[in-house]
Amino acid sequence: MKSFLPIQSTSLLQLTVCPETIIETAQFGPISVQDHQGQAIAILISAKHFKDLLDRIDDLELACVVQARRGEIGRPVEIDEI
Repeated sequence: MKSFLPIQSTSLLQLTVCPETIIETAQFGPISVQDHQGQAIAILISAKHFKDLLDRIDDLELACVVQARRGEIGRPVEIDEI
């Protein structure tokens, strides 16, 4: 399972000066964007990483539904009722 923790950091100034380079670098992993005080203000991720993250969240939500329904007792349903 791939980590979503930032592997690099950059300044807001660098992002405004050379956004193409920073965005290309984000293909290899998340980048923490920091303000002039060194505080993280954003995390930049590629579209692929974003999709992977959404897929993982979806899987976790489905796992919660399965866990919640684990103790339920089903009832027979006629094919015409579906």
